[in-house]
Amino acid sequence: MDDVLKIATGVFLGGLAAIFAWEGIHVIALEVAAREAAKQMQAATQQAAEQSRLQAEATAKARAAADQAARTQQAQMQRQQADASAQAQAWKEARETAWKQFYQPSEACRVNWTGECANAFAKAKLDFQAIHGPDK
Repeated sequence: MDDVLKIATGVFLGGLAAIFAWEGIHVIALEVAAREAAKQMQAATQQAAEQSRLQAEATAKARAAADQAARTQQAQMQRQQADASAQAQAWKEARETAWKQFYQPSEACRVNWTGECANAFAKAKLDFQAIHGPDK
């Protein structure tokens, strides 16, 4: 019976060793899987961060381009307004010069402005506008 007890103890201990080995293999497998999952999660996090960075750069570039376009458009509008103002001023000065050449009041009207002088002025103004167009 001693031998049977030894064999039974050996089988029991062998079974325990097999169970511990089996559990050890599962623990190692779980650790490997956990490390792999952690690596994949870290890689996904890094990829998401890179995509976020690239998107932020693209947004910043688009904003800078829009700002530049707005500044360019504003500068162009300011130049156009300045040109229009200069043209209006030049037109006004040319018209005043033309009027001074067109209408010279008589010496009597320079000294004493009368109704006759006002009528002559009004007629000259109408004649001037017929030639040069109406005032703006």
